[in-house]
Amino acid sequence: MTFKKRINTLISKLETLIPEKLPSDGFFRTNFYPFSNERGISTPIGVLSNTQPAQVPQNTIRVAILVGQSSFCSLLAKLSEHCELAVFTDINPYFKQHTQKLQHLLQTTHNRNEFESQYKEYINGFSLSFKPSQVQPDLAMRKATLHSDHFLYSDQNFEAARLAARKLHFAFSEVNLFNASSRNGFFSCFTRRKCEITFINLTNLYEWDANISLAKVETKEQWRPKKQLKFIANKMTKYRPMIMFSTRENAIESCPLVMQMCFSFKDYFAISEQAAHAYLIARFPTLPVPMLVSASPTPELSAELEAEEITSASEVRSAPQVISVNHMLNKYFQDEDKPYDEELVITYNKAFTPYQTQIIQAKDPAKIEHALQDSPSKHAVLIKNLT
Repeated sequence: MTFKKRINTLISKLETLIPEKLPSDGFFRTNFYPFSNERGISTPIGVLSNTQPAQVPQNTIRVAILVGQSSFCSLLAKLSEHCELAVFTDINPYFKQHTQKLQHLLQTTHNRNEFESQYKEYINGFSLSFKPSQVQPDLAMRKATLHSDHFLYSDQNFEAARLAARKLHFAFSEVNLFNASSRNGFFSCFTRRKCEITFINLTNLYEWDANISLAKVETKEQWRPKKQLKFIANKMTKYRPMIMFSTRENAIESCPLVMQMCFSFKDYFAISEQAAHAYLIARFPTLPVPMLVSASPTPELSAELEAEEITSASEVRSAPQVISVNHMLNKYFQDEDKPYDEELVITYNKAFTPYQTQIIQAKDPAKIEHALQDSPSKHAVLIKNLT
């Protein structure tokens, strides 16, 4: 079987997978967004540009998995250096229709004006099925957000994207990756064949892995990740893909998601957790209140501390993307003539500066109070008295 025929066979297998346990059509219609609302595409473009393509055995099909829209038109020029097949997967059939149209226009039009003219004619009819708010952000908004990185920014950008779209093969799947049976069927398409997954975009899937998505929680306590994404990571242990994803911020309402890149699922989960924690602190700010905890802490405080799941200073220090804040506290917990004692204080920065969460363990209540008084206003401090 020729290499091209093997790719076509894989595409056929992926596109005939039957989706299971999908939401209603009403859900799809009210949760359809034709373009991603992410910014910072220069990060993945830079990583794709500066990373050498994976060395794989001859006749191995290199695959990129794209969850959601993924700003793929603007990524294709660099992504095409790392794969032969781009696989889109999203449970929303309206997303599939729209993305396939973008792919078709990119492959068949010859310049930017022709692309935009034909797309405008298409979207004017397609968008009639949705509320105006459901077709935002639109193409113009994405051009403004991504600026010089957008595929329609210049003739050079468009031509690079067009050539990449003609070079690559594309597959579209609607399987639900949170469903075990669908997930197994999807990834078995690759593991049973000579494939290498070199790139995966998980977009903001992390914040949907919960009963209430991160953007919709009304209190910090409502955010309870199910951690089902770990099952997806387990299916990827055979591969070492570049991982593109996005984290949520409060800074820009129209584009609250920021693109990120990493090279391991360990880093992916650590960064995503830290960013979600920072988002919640910024959205639901609470001022640290100086208090001295008795030798028997309240059940509420004990539960809060246990939830942090911190077992040792060495475990904390090994977590990726964790920024040490020990040096910020030395002046409070270290005598001038005594070295810093790790058994006395354990600090853990669970989020990005300036939204840091510190867990302080100390034997001297006076030192705790001193640290609280001088603690920056944006720091949330939890205390456990060890006496």
